[in-house]
Amino acid sequence: MVQDRNVRRVVAGALAFAAAAASPAAAEPRLISLNDLPNDQQKIVWASVDRVAEYAVILKDCVADSHFEARFVEAVKACIEPKTVQRVVDYYEQRAASLDRRFSRSFCSEKKFTQNNIAQKLKSTLDNLVDYGHNLCIAYLKTGAGVR
Repeated sequence: MVQDRNVRRVVAGALAFAAAAASPAAAEPRLISLNDLPNDQQKIVWASVDRVAEYAVILKDCVADSHFEARFVEAVKACIEPKTVQRVVDYYEQRAASLDRRFSRSFCSEKKFTQNNIAQKLKSTLDNLVDYGHNLCIAYLKTGAGVR
């Protein structure tokens, strides 16, 4: 999905930006902050969080809770500054609650939704984002490439 690629680009961009700003003399990478990103990339992060919240709400209301938020936080918390994690989680929860209030459950039974296996595609997208975030975090910690 296009949005999945955008989220991946943001995460990769965050690490690339961090690498560009790194001090070669430092021994261990420091935790990444949202403030390490330029404003245009921060906007992409928030738009991506909106999209992921939408996917998670659709799954929760149509099939089952994906527990995306908790899984993603667990996958990347070793790399991300706690204040940044909390800021993103707060925004995600706010967006998900707002979307949930407006979500029409009839969408879940629409032919387009069921025949195109949208639920499985959304679940796969979220699962892939958790894995991708985790793998980037591990690579960052192993190589030290990034913000130090």
